[in-house]
Amino acid sequence: MQNARIAKYSSLLTAMLLIFLGLSSGLGYVRLSLIIGSFLAFTIVIMVVSVRHHFKPSIYGTLAIVFIAIYAVLISSNYFIQLSAIFRDAPLLNTMDMSSPLSVFWMIEILGYFFMGMSTICLSELFKEGPFARPIRILLILNGFLGLGGVLGYWLNWGNDLMLAGLLSWNIVVPIAAFLIFLRFRK
Repeated sequence: MQNARIAKYSSLLTAMLLIFLGLSSGLGYVRLSLIIGSFLAFTIVIMVVSVRHHFKPSIYGTLAIVFIAIYAVLISSNYFIQLSAIFRDAPLLNTMDMSSPLSVFWMIEILGYFFMGMSTICLSELFKEGPFARPIRILLILNGFLGLGGVLGYWLNWGNDLMLAGLLSWNIVVPIAAFLIFLRFRK
């Protein structure tokens, strides 16, 4: 029961943070979106771990935890460095500036969201039955393909518009999935 309660509240908090992240980022509040994204890295790990522990142990649940942990390390490190160095006008090369899609931070960002996508694909395997299982699975798998598409698109230089479309889609798909997980565990 404890795992279900933690899954319920962490998924609600994750959904809310994702909505605020999308809004702050879309409105150009970069520093605020980095702070929100840093907190998101922790809440989404708690959500994935608590969901996995609610279900019968499986390789998919374990892989979901491993992949989301890699995501959290990459994204929180990326955001911490940006908040600590760039916004303090530390002398950094132009290759570090997030306003350029060729920056090191964009590369870390895309790699982080690839690992989140692999985590959500694995997590989807846990939702085979029960309330909202089908839409949760579909959304988690869709997010996985968005993460895979982002990294492939970046490697193959398919263009920034495709990458931005994937990020916009992510801002819709993942909050809905997290909210459905909240509803699934609400009792």
